[in-house]
Amino acid sequence: MNQWVFALAGVMGVAGIGGVAAKLLRQPVILGYIVAGMVLAAVGKNLDMVAAMGQVGVTLLLFLVGLELPLADLKKTGRTSVITGLGQVVVTSILGCFLARLLGFGVVAAVYLGVALTFGSTVMAVKLLSEKRDLQSLYGKIATGYLLVQDFVAIGILTVLSGLAGGGEVNWLNLGTVVVKGAIMVGVAIWLSDRMLPKILDWLGRSTEVLFVVSVGWCLVIAAAVSSKWVGFGPEIGGFLAGLALANAAQNLQIVSRVRPLRDFFLTLFFVGLGAKIG
Repeated sequence: MNQWVFALAGVMGVAGIGGVAAKLLRQPVILGYIVAGMVLAAVGKNLDMVAAMGQVGVTLLLFLVGLELPLADLKKTGRTSVITGLGQVVVTSILGCFLARLLGFGVVAAVYLGVALTFGSTVMAVKLLSEKRDLQSLYGKIATGYLLVQDFVAIGILTVLSGLAGGGEVNWLNLGTVVVKGAIMVGVAIWLSDRMLPKILDWLGRSTEVLFVVSVGWCLVIAAAVSSKWVGFGPEIGGFLAGLALANAAQNLQIVSRVRPLRDFFLTLFFVGLGAKIG
């Protein structure tokens, strides 16, 4: 037990120093956390467990994004996010594949490289928008939706490429299953947000402690279910859907304010673990 306490104290201490240094240099604090991870990796620290814990931070980050995205706003920006997200994926994939072929790569390798160039980091972008307090701006909502569309598309494309890499044919049944699963999950989240969960949270809201525990538990349970082998999506998608299901509750801002410090703690571990992988 003491070893874990000392290890976590060391990680957070170095991360704190990195964050302060980044602020003094007028840089995003996440840059300081990444550099802290690189330093810890350079001195031989094993940060595998830190990286695993950091995944909780990513899940909570998308959970809060879903909470702060009421369905009325989703209906306004959803079409724009889908069109821009899909358009960017198609255009960038084609151009990237064409460029890779010009550089002498094979067809499959060129397709992989073209697809890889299309996807940005949802975590990085959302975290920076959150730091600048721009998540609720119009461009912030569109950018978040655009990145989430990319995440869904990435799962479908990986399904297609897995067949190509093995020299086989594209399994259109699996691809169709991915699309249907995604549509069903979003539909269920919207139904729960409209019909059921607001009433439950009204009752739970009498105790702020219970409301906090149940909200975090709901987020992690849905993330675990969505990332199971039967569903096949990432836990961050589950976190977003869990938040979206609570977005219409009157207590959503109260949940956001209480979960945000927990999110920041685990996100710090995520960026430290990311820095360790780079180092």
